[in-house]
Amino acid sequence: MFFKKLFLFCALICVFYADELAQFPTKQEFSLAKSYVVEDSKIYAHTLFPEIQKRFLLAVIPQDSLNLIMPSFEVARIFERNGYKLQTPFKEVLFTYQASLKLQKPREFLQKLYTDFFNANCPQSLRVDSIKFSNLEELQGVDFTNADFELFGKSSALKKSSGTLVAKFPQDKKKIFLQYEVHAFVKILSTTRNVSAGEELQDSIFAQEVAFERFSALPACESDLTLASAKVYLAKGSFVSKDKLRPKILVKKGEFVLVQSEGEGFSMQNSLEALQNGSFGEVINAKNTQSGKVVRVKITNKNKGVLL
Repeated sequence: MFFKKLFLFCALICVFYADELAQFPTKQEFSLAKSYVVEDSKIYAHTLFPEIQKRFLLAVIPQDSLNLIMPSFEVARIFERNGYKLQTPFKEVLFTYQASLKLQKPREFLQKLYTDFFNANCPQSLRVDSIKFSNLEELQGVDFTNADFELFGKSSALKKSSGTLVAKFPQDKKKIFLQYEVHAFVKILSTTRNVSAGEELQDSIFAQEVAFERFSALPACESDLTLASAKVYLAKGSFVSKDKLRPKILVKKGEFVLVQSEGEGFSMQNSLEALQNGSFGEVINAKNTQSGKVVRVKITNKNKGVLL
């Protein structure tokens, strides 16, 4: 009788714990492939396995790269922390970023916008590697074929690599905002020595490409230096921007300026005394030392000008 009661008691205990254990589902298991192609630089678990409802980040592909190699055990560890079991048949996993074709139109719009902006400042100064969008989940199923685009914010937004692009759909009267990041390189000039204010820079600079992030002032071009000098003191290695330049003094007060004057059927040159300093394009007063007459002269080059 005692053993019969003990058996019934044990059976009840087993049923109780079986019910309790049923409330805790077993971990879902997944198997990690050797490589994945992703459309976003941010890689989430559901990017690899859409059936995973929990949102957790696995890795971020660096801005200057289209590939990322991770040890498989690190990925498995992240899955384990979030309640999932991950089989890792391969030692490493390769993630390759590949832009989605559905985003080709906004990508081409941004590339042209940035390229035109920087080329207007300095020809062939920007080299775009890639353009990535960060809010891809919000863009799923969106067709941008008939969309119009504009940059959110003023044109100064083009001085930084990230921002917001607005896609407008005239027929539906709706807007979609795309968060983007431009990965590019910009040609800039830097000083090879300390340069004092007023000094010429043509023989004191070197050109290099740097990763594009943000500019508070646009880079100077080599062509800018022909008729410019340093506006402020520039230490060795300083980035040369347009706002650090000022027009070079081509004619100094007291110097003679060769002035070209033309009329119907004649052309003549006179040497006049400059009554003030003058840079390219400036109009200064100059005096004919023989007659004492003061005239207006537009400076065109070193100690040269045209009579107005």
